[in-house]
Amino acid sequence: MHRPNADADSREAGTSAGRWGEAGEGGGPGDRRPGTTMWAVFAEAVKFPDAQRCDDICSGRFVEDLRSALGQWDPFVLTAVDWDALAKAGRADALPVDYTSLFDGGAGGRCPLNGGPLHRVPMAAMEEVVRFYAHFGMTLAEDAPETPDHLSVELEFVACLAYGEADLEARGESGMHYARARRDFIARHPLRTVSHACRQLADVSAAPFYGALLTLLDRCLRTDLDRLEAVHGTATIG
Repeated sequence: MHRPNADADSREAGTSAGRWGEAGEGGGPGDRRPGTTMWAVFAEAVKFPDAQRCDDICSGRFVEDLRSALGQWDPFVLTAVDWDALAKAGRADALPVDYTSLFDGGAGGRCPLNGGPLHRVPMAAMEEVVRFYAHFGMTLAEDAPETPDHLSVELEFVACLAYGEADLEARGESGMHYARARRDFIARHPLRTVSHACRQLADVSAAPFYGALLTLLDRCLRTDLDRLEAVHGTATIG
């Protein structure tokens, strides 16, 4: 996900998230926008596990970066994380198999990470996420492997919104429009997808890494939504 023709003063939208939260123009470890880092880490984790992602997950690098990002965002969240399941992901060659069997709708996965089918009118939901992206000058890269309604893309957008809000506020400007957009977008799209996946995975014991990952992501999305609604009112649901 990128913002065409962004100049130096409009980089709050960033570019596509790099590996484990190293966002293109800020948002890496130690950045003053911890929400950006955390959402970017999650966005990377829900993509298909290629060889590098498998190595990062199985070696523990992913857990280290996630723990750091969560600690910067909300240390309290760290107290209820199944770190054992996240740290013991199993063999690297098993992760792609688990991912495909769980999340690849084309291969019969039980809980695809594309949110469109969870809405009454799937194409309308797809069009809505594209409108969200376009409103903030964001587009999906032409060579992107996922559709706009895939959870990884939606979480990259959430990271961009968190970055935009924090960046404006750091300059003494209001980031309210970013915060309200994040509130509505979370409620209408990624939270719906993740909550459905968690329900589908409740009785699955063969892929503990992804079960623990989505349970944690669900908690973080709900926590962020609760905070945003406490300040900006209830989210607008379609």
